[in-house]
Amino acid sequence: MSDINIFIPSFYDFIGYCEESDIEKDLFQEIFFEFLENPKKYNNPEIIKNYLSEKLTINQYIQLCNRLNL
Repeated sequence: MSDINIFIPSFYDFIGYCEESDIEKDLFQEIFFEFLENPKKYNNPEIIKNYLSEKLTINQYIQLCNRLNL
């Protein structure tokens, strides 16, 4: 079974992607810790995209998904 690490090569990159996508620090931390605490839950792009669509504005969502190649 795969996990979030297949879609996010490094969490250092993820931090940069969130900053580039203008995601606020508190929201970024919420998303970051959700992924860290539940890596097996986010084992395909659709699950990740659904989660992100609930948390982000449309512009943030589009930018982050493009950077993550989802």
